[in-house]
Amino acid sequence: MTLDELIQAHPILQNVECGVDVPPGWVALVHDLATKLEAIRGVKIEQLKQKLGGLRCYLVYLGAIHNAEADRLIDEAEDVAGRTCEVCGAEGSTVRSAAGYLTVRCQEHLPG
Repeated sequence: MTLDELIQAHPILQNVECGVDVPPGWVALVHDLATKLEAIRGVKIEQLKQKLGGLRCYLVYLGAIHNAEADRLIDEAEDVAGRTCEVCGAEGSTVRSAAGYLTVRCQEHLPG
């Protein structure tokens, strides 16, 4: 599944104010997260991205109702992303690229 297909498959990822930009290796992870968040009323994703080698998901709580379950799901997805290769989705770890950026990579996709 591509990022565009992921966005089309999930209404919660459509019309996101600040965008959805995740690497290919995290698409399945975000698909699972979006499916779970769509079951929770009153949450809207404001931004979803990779930053500093980690998944960042910022929510807006509609009606000012905070939802601990949504926070738990995001924390869980962020934890899994921190050990998932951004390129292929295999198990990985956080490394620094030659340009100095943090990224999560498996052994096969280590930056050169």
